[in-house]
Amino acid sequence: MAAIEGAPDDVGEMHGIEAARRYMQDWYDMFDDFTSEVEELVDVGDDQVVAVLHNAGRAKRSRIPIETRYAALYTIRDGKMTRVRELGTRAEALAAAGRME
Repeated sequence: MAAIEGAPDDVGEMHGIEAARRYMQDWYDMFDDFTSEVEELVDVGDDQVVAVLHNAGRAKRSRIPIETRYAALYTIRDGKMTRVRELGTRAEALAAAGRME
């Protein structure tokens, strides 16, 4: 798993379920009423799926609301996520999967 390259939460490539769990827990710890919803799923073949996600919440310290959309490219093997790559947009995720819009 990897956050969007260059994003404030970019910690580089993560390995293993515990690293991914810690990464997501950081988001839940920073925001009240944090939600992460899948808006679209695109089967791009080769055991890969592009997801367009919408995150929202309110920062615990500043109380400033946040809202963001991004896309992720998931690789699925034997019913489990084996790789996740976050990208800024749906088009970038499709391109990373070798697909064009």
